[in-house]
Amino acid sequence: MKKNKKSIIPWVIVLLILLCINISYIINNILENPEKKIIELLLEGPKEKNLKRIIPENTKIISIEKNGETAVLKFSKELKSGEEFTNNKENIINSILKTALQLNEISNIKILVEGEEI
Repeated sequence: MKKNKKSIIPWVIVLLILLCINISYIINNILENPEKKIIELLLEGPKEKNLKRIIPENTKIISIEKNGETAVLKFSKELKSGEEFTNNKENIINSILKTALQLNEISNIKILVEGEEI
């Protein structure tokens, strides 16, 4: 019985180390740029198949610049492309605003597409 315990302990240690590394990686990525991460998750669309994507596919967040409590979100041209934007402009803008405003340090948002405010 003791022989089995000794052989299991190194594997448990390895697993714990790998778990700590993964958790550390996730936390660092989220904490490093939470504004960008939260918007990227929005752009990925819903994971549930019964939910509909409202943000046009292939939309990318180019950059997020913070100046005090204001964030300027710069998106790729795909955000304004096609019928999705024309038919759902208000819903798209509201979803971006509500998502970005989840972060306590942001209270004002500007949304730009190719340098033009929408």
